[in-house]
Formats: sequence, C-alpha cells, structure tokens
Amino acid sequence: MRWQFSVCLSIVCLGFIRAKSIPGFPEDQWGRFKLEFNKNYRSENEENLRQGIFMNNIQRINQHNERFANGEVSFTKEIDQYTDMGENEVPNSLYSPTNNESMYIELPKEKDWRKENAVTKVRDQGGCEKGDWAFAAIGAVEGLLSIRDKKLSPELSVQELIDCSGAMGNYGCGGGVVTKAFDYINDEGISKETSYPFIEKNSEKCSNEHQDKIAKGLDIQLDFATNNESQMKSYLFHNGPLLAVINTSLASFENYTGDDGIYKDEECGKSGGEHNVLIVGYNEEKGEKYWIVKNSWGEGWGDKGYIKIARDKNICGIANNANFLSYGNNKSKYS
Repeated sequence: MRWQFSVCLSIVCLGFIRAKSIPGFPEDQWGRFKLEFNKNYRSENEENLRQGIFMNNIQRINQHNERFANGEVSFTKEIDQYTDMGENEVPNSLYSPTNNESMYIELPKEKDWRKENAVTKVRDQGGCEKGDWAFAAIGAVEGLLSIRDKKLSPELSVQELIDCSGAMGNYGCGGGVVTKAFDYINDEGISKETSYPFIEKNSEKCSNEHQDKIAKGLDIQLDFATNNESQMKSYLFHNGPLLAVINTSLASFENYTGDDGIYKDEECGKSGGEHNVLIVGYNEEKGEKYWIVKNSWGEGWGDKGYIKIARDKNICGIANNANFLSYGNNKSKYS
C-alpha cells in the first residue's frame, strides 16, 4: 500500500467529511476499525484527532480507487491498521522490518538520492531539442535499478529510446511521452549508453539488437504520485526519484546558475508544463524548503546541471504531474 494522507487540524472538520462506505465496513466504520485493529487511545482528544485523520484518509482511499476504476493508476488502496495515521507517521511499507529496524520512519528534512548512489551523471540533450522525455525516462529507470541493486546503474541509452520507440507513439528529438518510453523498455529492454551512444539527433534507423540489454520484462509501471508536495516528499523518500513536467520558458529559469540559490520565481506558470525533469531529492536552507531537480541541459547549466526549486509553492507547476516508477513483476523491496 502506498500512502496519501491529509491531516485534519481541527475536530471541527469532521462535520464536513462525507466518506463513502468501503466494502467490508458498515456505516460505523470508525467503530469497526477500532475493533478490527484493536485500537485504544490515551484520551478523548487523541481519539477525536485520530478519527478525523481516519475519515479523511477514507475519503482519499475512495478517490484513489475511483482513479483505479478509471484506469488512471495500477493499484488499489484499502483500510488497514495505519489508516488513523498522518503523513509524518507513515510506515515504511516498502520493506519488511527486521528485529532491529523501526516500523515507523519520521521523514527527515533532507533526502538526496545522489548521496545514495542512485543518480547517474547529468547529460546534455544538446541539439535534440525536444528529447527531454527520453532523458527523464532513462534517469528514472537508472534510479530504479540503482536502488534495487544497491549500486549505481550503468548509464542507459537515451538514443535507443529516441530511435526505437516510434512505434509506441514517440517522435524522438521531436517530442515524446515517458509512459510510452516505459512501454518500450518493458517490451524490448534497453541498451547501455556505451553500446548505443547519444548523437543529438534522430538516427536513420533503430539499432536495438545489442547484447547488453537490461530491464526487459521488469514490468516497470508509472504511478501518479500526487499534486500535493508534502506527499511527493513521502513518495520520493520511500520510492526514489520522481518524474515531473515543468515550465522552463522564463529567462530567470533558463539563466539560473548555482549562485542563484533557491529558484522561487512565482511568474513561472503553475499550470501546464512542457519539459521533463527528474526530482532527485529535497532539502531546506535557512528555513526555505526546496526540491533538488536534475535537468538535461548539461553540467554547464545551473548548479552543475541541477536546480533548487522552492517547495510547497508549486513553482513552475512542479506538482501538477509528478510520477514515480514501480515494478509490476520482479518486485524489489522499494517497489
């Protein structure tokens, strides 16, 4: 189960929540929940708070399952023993705790997957003007494999996606969609960069018969994270780098340098977005929260290829279309 929580800050909000019934639970969902999972609270105030969180989470669960019914996500959610818990109490459901591991993780103020050897070097799309989709997709797969294997993934071939995923509906340096990139990788695997190097343009033909193919048959899935940045933080912490589509058209973005600090130009549109990037971490500086974003404009741009984008303000629409990768088959503990 993956988690989406929104904590009621006041008992008053209970009167406004109208959660739908979930199969297997009658109208008195709260009473059944406490009985089913042997819940006991230290005070009436604590129980009221937990009930507020519980009812709000039920609403979230139902909204998510409606999206599943519409084919928008690939998994369902259900009530379990954690449904009365809020964001900072999210259990680490991505592994089975051993005797010396806590089941609960307080999310730290910093997470940087680069420090955990899960992010390959910044690359430059150069003359491949609309090839950002391929770089972001490859970066996400490299992160997924690095976390699974506990060592840095080899650099994978962007050029193969550009040349060979046309049948899936992509247009190489003319544009593409990351979901279709993953369809290709699931079907065909992907070569290493060393055997199928990037040439900054579409090749005349696809050449995908290399012997070093990896990732074929893993059933990589793209799951919508959330348009809530606090929840994006949880998904990134537990699952790895996030994919995002952002606006990059402002001169303040294009001319960003490492000396510019946290990018927070609110003129950067909060709707739409045209440029695919990879969010590899988050942090804070002097009380200001930010995302660590890997771009594909080379190490000479920004802060050695990265940009710090202010968090919790949807700068450049970063929260509008955030996604994370997971496995269908051959699942790792991080899926």
